[in-house]
Amino acid sequence: MINEANEVGAISSLGNPSREEGSGPHLVWRFIQKMRRFSTVAEQRQFPGEPEDVQRYDDQPLEGWQVTPIHITHAPADQALFYSWKPTEDEIKNGPTLKLSEIERSDKARYEAIIKDPLSLRLTSEASFTIKIHLVKGKLFQFIQNADGDIEKVFGWLRDLEESLLQSILTKTTLGESIRVKEEISGYVQVLLVEFVGEKQLDLLLNHMKNAKTQEMIAKHGKPLGIVIDDTTIVNLFPGRRVNEAMSDAAVALKKREEKISQEEAEAQGIRLKADAEAHAITVKGNAEAEAIQKVAEQMQKPHAIMARKLDVLQTAFQNPKLIVAGGAIELMAVLEKVLGEANAA
Repeated sequence: MINEANEVGAISSLGNPSREEGSGPHLVWRFIQKMRRFSTVAEQRQFPGEPEDVQRYDDQPLEGWQVTPIHITHAPADQALFYSWKPTEDEIKNGPTLKLSEIERSDKARYEAIIKDPLSLRLTSEASFTIKIHLVKGKLFQFIQNADGDIEKVFGWLRDLEESLLQSILTKTTLGESIRVKEEISGYVQVLLVEFVGEKQLDLLLNHMKNAKTQEMIAKHGKPLGIVIDDTTIVNLFPGRRVNEAMSDAAVALKKREEKISQEEAEAQGIRLKADAEAHAITVKGNAEAEAIQKVAEQMQKPHAIMARKLDVLQTAFQNPKLIVAGGAIELMAVLEKVLGEANAA
């Protein structure tokens, strides 16, 4: 029989493990021996599923291909434990130990940032993570005996274990702190998964995990699975749907409020500008009138203007019925001079 590239085979004789072979041609005795082939290409799964397959609405029916979210409830800041700003290996292994009061005394800036962070409240997050594994020659019979040669069964166990690990680790701290150190946590979870599927003792995993569910899982499936853990990564930790909706509604309300304030400020500014414009117009008009009067006054001091004034007064005098017109020019001029003098005196 011939194995393709990236393919390995486990050969059994009369139902008992015989040998493992890599790619290429191999002699397998018919009726006596049987070879079971497996791919060595790494496979990756995202849990709880691809984003489009996660049903986040409790009030809607779950379709056959859909899965429910992985929920993690985080502690509020005043009850949470925190990692050092640069988490130590011991902290990642044993969990956070710093209380908020200790951070307040040692790092005021970080303390202020924590208490102002909306992700420091008691929140439920929806977690997603990936696991990547592959098979290798030399461990195929472990894979067959302890996992029935079923890669999806292994993924299911690893999914349950990692979910339990994240529940144990992340519930101790806030969502904001969990997001900050998720890469370090991912690295440590990978160490624990490697221990779970390998031939090492499970002391680290058992000592770390105190909840009954995980210990039961380890007791049931904690055998060498014949696989290699390539990677596990926490992809996302984001507030649950209802929190997101509330935050979205709050953001919309805040935006509307800001728009209303901006509109009211614009209207007020318009009113102020209009009032200022009107006041300015009045000032300009008043200044123009004053300037015009000043110019008229200046003109009235010129000789021709003085004569015009006198003539205007003379016209008024001629309307006086007491005026007596003399017969001669000299008399007329004398009368005019007298009238003008009286007018000026008046």
